[in-house]
Amino acid sequence: MWHWNNDWLVQERQRDLLHEAERQHVLRIVLAQRQPTPRSYGPVLVWFGRRLSTWGARIQARYTPLEWCGDAYDAGIGVPRGR
Repeated sequence: MWHWNNDWLVQERQRDLLHEAERQHVLRIVLAQRQPTPRSYGPVLVWFGRRLSTWGARIQARYTPLEWCGDAYDAGIGVPRGR
């Protein structure tokens, strides 16, 4: 059985969809009228990416797993080799 509350929910959903479509339409108009801005942050991103890469390589080198001596490890002693 269809309840009046279901009608209200459907109408509310339709109003929300219509509002969102109008909002998207206005945004498209505004964005089409904007002038393209120059992208000057490219060199900064390159520098930042290089810094992140070197930092990650240092962390990876610092925390690599230690190699274990085969005989001691097999015996259950687990003596790590020097770095």
